Amino acid sequence: MIRTSTHRSFAISRALALAVAVATIFAAPLAAQDTTATQAPSTHVVKKGDTLWDIAKIYLNDPFLWPEIYRLNTSVVEDPHWIYPGETLQLPGAGVGAPVAAIDTSGPGGAQVVSEDQVEKQPAAQQGPRAPVGTTVFATSNQRRVVSASRFGGTANTYSHTAVRAGEYYPAPWLDNVNGPSNTGEIVRTAQLPGEVRGAERRKFMADEYIYVTLPKGVVAAKGDRFLVFTPGDLVGSSSRVMLPTAIITVVSVDATDAVLARISSEFAGVVLGQKVIPLEKFAMNPDARPAPLLLGTEGKIVQIPRQVTVANKQDYVILNVGLKDGVKMGDLFTVYKPQNALQLEGGKTVTIPDDKIGVLQVVKVTEYGATALVVDVRYPAIIVDAHVRLTARMP
Repeated sequence: MIRTSTHRSFAISRALALAVAVATIFAAPLAAQDTTATQAPSTHVVKKGDTLWDIAKIYLNDPFLWPEIYRLNTSVVEDPHWIYPGETLQLPGAGVGAPVAAIDTSGPGGAQVVSEDQVEKQPAAQQGPRAPVGTTVFATSNQRRVVSASRFGGTANTYSHTAVRAGEYYPAPWLDNVNGPSNTGEIVRTAQLPGEVRGAERRKFMADEYIYVTLPKGVVAAKGDRFLVFTPGDLVGSSSRVMLPTAIITVVSVDATDAVLARISSEFAGVVLGQKVIPLEKFAMNPDARPAPLLLGTEGKIVQIPRQVTVANKQDYVILNVGLKDGVKMGDLFTVYKPQNALQLEGGKTVTIPDDKIGVLQVVKVTEYGATALVVDVRYPAIIVDAHVRLTARMP
């Protein structure tokens, strides 16, 4: 009896050991497969038609996170407006464990995202960028869930960021009165003495260079205070003018004199002797605020493209003839469109063509004279001066 019990126990132990071994053999490839599935690409090779906006949409699931990719690749990308085929871009947070959607690079448009419910394959260059929230006339459906790796932990959609970034706000031109701000200082001299010894007065300055400036009347500066440098731009109509920011300067030292020593801490455009100086406004925006869809919103027109191009593209600024008096807020979304028109067919029949949607703008600055908006989506290359715009999503 004892022998039978011992034999049975031994048989059970062998069966259990064999089951564990088989489970281990089959589990190992599955574990490796799961690990592979959660690894996001660490780089992206630029293809014809790619933009940082599109790449951020593909890999971070949020096109507004394009500055994160740019900041990682400043040694490769000199100007975020221009990236070139063949460049290899580092991706933020790639390959660090968060689930990632499948990336298909076989199509003619290059890399694209395939969602968990098998979104149809479509070249990334032909996909409309997603609006920051809600549904607008250009929004991609949010019913399909696309998961991507993010340096912030979780998906990019769970990371709270403002609808407008400080890096988009400070370089933005603004519409002011014809003479600009009434109380300003100015750049008066370089701080590079060797240039004066040689008799060559410096009139142009670069980032990190030291300069002497006078401050606006009544302003008492301390070390570390920041100011905005700007220059007047073109007239818009007869009563307003565009003001163009060129740099942010930081006070280095203050003496009992009329001028203070400052360093050019950020440069947006050419910094030149005599340009005006005003206090730098503090950028503050609710990180949870998003524009909500709106019907029959304020209408206006594009009155200028400060970059002096005929057609505006993504990340270009445009000036609108609607502003504070019209209830426009920073972060609002405007749709650029061609108004509906009547089409005469053969036989005398008339067909009404609805509004043609051209692109989407996001307001980054507002004054009583007008609003400055950033081009965030382009459907057709027709964002030009005098193009019609309509408010389609309003900030709370």
